[in-house]
Amino acid sequence: MRRVMCTIRAGERGTKRLVDRFGDQLLCVRYRYDAVKRERLTTVELVVDRTDRRPPTTRDARWRPPEPPRWVKLRIAYEETELRQRVKAAGGRWRKDEKVWELPTGVVRKLGVGDRVIEPGGTD
Repeated sequence: MRRVMCTIRAGERGTKRLVDRFGDQLLCVRYRYDAVKRERLTTVELVVDRTDRRPPTTRDARWRPPEPPRWVKLRIAYEETELRQRVKAAGGRWRKDEKVWELPTGVVRKLGVGDRVIEPGGTD
């Protein structure tokens, strides 16, 4: 197994020879060690393409920051073990103090358990 032991940015001490070879394309140099073969590998990260691009802004109609998921509370009986396992596997959170499960609304729709929602909204 190879482990990265050192990462050096282009232009820092120890990269002169590689900067001379790759120029402005060089981003960083990594030294990897292979304990099984007992060897050191030198790897480089290079820029292969550059294009001008205007970063999206929040005012740009084509890009919007993702909305955080809205969580809702679900009532699931203790005996419904299969359903509880499905909710848990889908990322559901058990709220011990309220004795309810919480899931994002999108996951509730995907699992088809919308009829068990007891309170719209929720935490987070």
